[in-house]
Amino acid sequence: MRQLFLLILVMLGFVKLFSQTDSITLEFCRKQTIEKYPLRMDLSNNLEASSLRIQNIKTIYYPTLNLAGQYIHYSDVPYPPLDNPLFTMEKVSQDQYKVLIDAKQIVYDGGLTQRRKELEEVSLLTDNQDIEVKLYALNSQVNEVYFLILLFQDQHNLMKLTMQNLQE
Repeated sequence: MRQLFLLILVMLGFVKLFSQTDSITLEFCRKQTIEKYPLRMDLSNNLEASSLRIQNIKTIYYPTLNLAGQYIHYSDVPYPPLDNPLFTMEKVSQDQYKVLIDAKQIVYDGGLTQRRKELEEVSLLTDNQDIEVKLYALNSQVNEVYFLILLFQDQHNLMKLTMQNLQE
């Protein structure tokens, strides 16, 4: 219903815009409706989003580095009181530090990444084809509105002639 309302507004805008000229062709109305229809912008948006998703898929092959750190402070560290001249035992520090660096990189994924890219490309094609089908379906609505306007114009002319006949 909302689409039909939008279509009628567009068509009435065409009639008002070109009321000085003698005629507006059906092909012109179809072309202008498809060009101005908001769904048309989704084609470029789908292409841009798909290219970003494909770039994201390609990042699987990039190496990843993880850095982790840990600090522990013990309030009390047990120390045995030994006074042996043969060996000495150092007192353990109350602070402990731990740093880890983890590096990972996918070397072989069995073609999974390539299949995901192909799936994304096919998904883009199907989404764009769906939009094209919806845009093509607008042609029948444009036809209905166009011929309805022509019918109203003929009825208006007929009413004018009737009014002239009645006045005569």
